[in-house]
Amino acid sequence: MFLTSCSQENWNSTVPYSDPSNQSFADNQVTLIRDFFRRLFTRFFQGDFISGLYILTPLLEASLRHVLKSHGHDVTKMDDATKTQEDRTISSLFEQMRDELDSILGMAIVTDIENVFLKKPGPYIRHSIAHGLLQDGEPYSDDALYACWLIFQLCMLPLSPYRDDLTVRFDS
Repeated sequence: MFLTSCSQENWNSTVPYSDPSNQSFADNQVTLIRDFFRRLFTRFFQGDFISGLYILTPLLEASLRHVLKSHGHDVTKMDDATKTQEDRTISSLFEQMRDELDSILGMAIVTDIENVFLKKPGPYIRHSIAHGLLQDGEPYSDDALYACWLIFQLCMLPLSPYRDDLTVRFDS
């Protein structure tokens, strides 16, 4: 769901992310995001849980906004007092657009995201990271590792229709 805008040709693109001259702006953004997630997950699976947690958690919020936008929902709010428009926070998305998230991602996934990242008495990871409240060893905790794993699973959802076509070279 998170990488739904990545078409098959973008996914297999060999154009380096640093050379935007060969791509449209939108394709370049997809390539940048794809490359960024790839590097983060590589570091996470190599044991750099601090980078994984501290960078993937804010990307979850941006990814949820992207998913909602790609399904035609407005994820902004207008502050009438200052006459400014801004993106909704993840908390606001869950308060104001919960039904939309449930219909797109499914109630089980949305509830899991909420329990891991937003709710007390759960790990409350998003708040802890946003306000610098994690202790030194917490990025290595079971809750933090599950949070990164959950984001990885969410990024893999678009590939699930193709799982029968995917093979590892040792499978044959």
